[in-house]
Amino acid sequence: MSAVTRLAVAGFALTVAAMSAQAERAVRASGRAGVVRVATPAPEAVEVPGGTFSMGLEPDAIELLKNHCKAMVGALAELCDALDEQFAGMRMRSVFVSRFAIGRREVTTEDYRECVAAGMCSLDPLVGQDGRYLRDEWPLVNVTWWEASEYCRWRQGRLPTEAEWERAARGDDTRAWPWGDSPRPADFNHGRLTAAMMRGRGNVHDVLGDPDDADGALLLAPPGSYPWGAGPFGTLDQAGNVAEWVYDAWSDTGYERLSGTNPVREPTLFDPRVVRGGSWRTTPETARVDARDVFNDEYLPDMRSPYVGFRCAWDRR
Repeated sequence: MSAVTRLAVAGFALTVAAMSAQAERAVRASGRAGVVRVATPAPEAVEVPGGTFSMGLEPDAIELLKNHCKAMVGALAELCDALDEQFAGMRMRSVFVSRFAIGRREVTTEDYRECVAAGMCSLDPLVGQDGRYLRDEWPLVNVTWWEASEYCRWRQGRLPTEAEWERAARGDDTRAWPWGDSPRPADFNHGRLTAAMMRGRGNVHDVLGDPDDADGALLLAPPGSYPWGAGPFGTLDQAGNVAEWVYDAWSDTGYERLSGTNPVREPTLFDPRVVRGGSWRTTPETARVDARDVFNDEYLPDMRSPYVGFRCAWDRR
């Protein structure tokens, strides 16, 4: 072995020894022998296995949501009678959904800016909107269904179907919330009934509710601010923060005439679109995993709202 080679080998050995000593010190400092933990960021998407789950409303949930509708609209309680047909079509049933992936968190303003910078997304959600809601770390709002779809295509994905959204939030049981059956109002970002509602003098402009900072956030919150709100597969904020566009067209007959396997109601150009999950402004009940917004028929695909955002999904079939 030449002198140069011997020097190279010796140098390599010293480097390895130094690295080993550094690792040993890290183990001793942690107080745990044998394992060195290296923090890594959580993956952007969570994998949802294919399977059959219970989608829709149980009878007691239907009664709860009808009573809540009446509390929301006060003197206009007769409007809630129109929900009977929709609720009848949303009764719980077994649905099979193929394997897919879904965003762990809602798409943020910063995420969307990257798509605009790449020349693949419209600038409109970032200009001419209420600046109070435009923070890079907050979910993007004031975004149309079309713009949300465009962003997801740029990410080689799409909007989730309503069945996929509920499967990700609900898992393999009949839970009412992503974390289980208890409402836990302090653990997700939601609104409250307006004073007009509670006095029984509500009108259609009051039904959205008022912001409520009792949950720790008056308006929006960065995705993942409520770790107790994680769903069964690891999604965050499927209850509250922003309501979320899904792919499906809305129908006043609920899920009637939809397949029991990968159901989806294909939208036409002007159909209202389903939104799910409730928001920082709407009342807690709208954030249940089995519920739609009471006035979901108003969510046209070109609508902009400071309480509606989205997350993406990806095929894994």
